Amino acid sequence: MNKWHLTASLILMSCFLANRLLTGPIAEFFVLIAILFFLPALLQFFNQEGEKRQQGALIGFLMKAFPLAVLCATGAFIFHSAWLAAGWLLYTMVLALFGFTRLLKRGIFPLHELMIDGAFIYIALGGLWFWMYTADIQVMTFSPLIILLTAIHFHYSAFFIPLFYGLLGRQRKKETILYKLAGWVILLSPVMIAVGISFSRLFDTFSVILYVIALYVYGILCMKTEFRSILAKVMVVFSSCMLMGTVVLSLLYSAGMLLHVTYISIDQMIWFHGSINACCVILPGLIGWLIERPADRLKKKEFPISGVHGRFHLMSFQNERIYDSEKIGLVDSLDQLNGKTFSAEKVSPVIRRFYEDPMQFTLKAAVCFHWWVRPFVFLLQPVFKE
Repeated sequence: MNKWHLTASLILMSCFLANRLLTGPIAEFFVLIAILFFLPALLQFFNQEGEKRQQGALIGFLMKAFPLAVLCATGAFIFHSAWLAAGWLLYTMVLALFGFTRLLKRGIFPLHELMIDGAFIYIALGGLWFWMYTADIQVMTFSPLIILLTAIHFHYSAFFIPLFYGLLGRQRKKETILYKLAGWVILLSPVMIAVGISFSRLFDTFSVILYVIALYVYGILCMKTEFRSILAKVMVVFSSCMLMGTVVLSLLYSAGMLLHVTYISIDQMIWFHGSINACCVILPGLIGWLIERPADRLKKKEFPISGVHGRFHLMSFQNERIYDSEKIGLVDSLDQLNGKTFSAEKVSPVIRRFYEDPMQFTLKAAVCFHWWVRPFVFLLQPVFKE
């Protein structure tokens, strides 16, 4: 995050506090912290990574559009405007597009990169709930506060935790089975918990228990993983330990909803769970990972093109008279290459015939796609046909 983003964030936060501190829900404050401070720092990291790999067009646009998106988000809370919130929603949709393009270029493997893609895709849901809150849209039986808390969930837990876990995967030399199991739980938990809250308290509690176990695995793996920077490891381990503590509050709240017992109220969840997550989980974790800066280990895939060039003339293969008048071959005769290290007599007759008269052969190619791409290929197939 450069000094201009920091200055603008401080000014906007001051305006918001002056306008809404006494009248608006404190939960709005936590949303803006994520938007104004945490998100631009991550975007700067991926922007620098994209520039190194010469793939920074979309992330570069996100960096340039960020100040306008922040104005929309802050103004949406100050004026409770759905029109301004739509600007932030549109921006989060572009963030999701960034994650989706990364996914299409690489596929669903390795898991640690999929975690990062999923984080950017999830934040679009945060933008949607953000917009629904400011537009006063009734969702099922949820109160406006619950809708706002759902927006917080997708701006914090559903975004930063999978992203941190993906960076941990970059830092580790190998994805173990334990890492993969916990990773899939963390990646799918936002959807599972949302389904549980909407339709089944029992399923919600089950999902939260799995989520708690996965986050404890994350904390243990952070302790065992080697870091280049001692300060970075201290910050990341501290963040994961605090997360292991605060996630218990979520479990108590979920269990209380299932048993109809108030272990912790919603107001206590907002103050304690929200403030600790923002200041003691996301902030130190973000600082630690930005100090360590785990590099993307994937090699950039390019279509292999030979560096060998030769002199040739263009010809029309549709002119059949060429085939009758002269023999077209890669070499006139392999006998011309005979020497101390090569003998044309030892070459297979089929290979020799291919080099001397390749027009006798037919080239066939079979193209295969991953299963998740095939529906799109089917839809686009009419466009690609001649």
